[in-house]
Amino acid sequence: MVYSVIINANGRVDAGSITVLRSDHPEFESASRQMIEQAEFSPACLNGEAVRVRIAVPVDFRVKR
Repeated sequence: MVYSVIINANGRVDAGSITVLRSDHPEFESASRQMIEQAEFSPACLNGEAVRVRIAVPVDFRVKR
């Protein structure tokens, strides 16, 4: 799965910005969205200041048998 998200200047995901770019299966979307909402990132910097940035976030699932 691949999501497009906006990372705010504080390193947190803007929850309203999460969109699915590519999905392997719809049943994985809820769990991966929750993981992304709770993640903390290093914010982007421009001229030494933290800024918002849009990034693509890949999420891989492994099924144990």
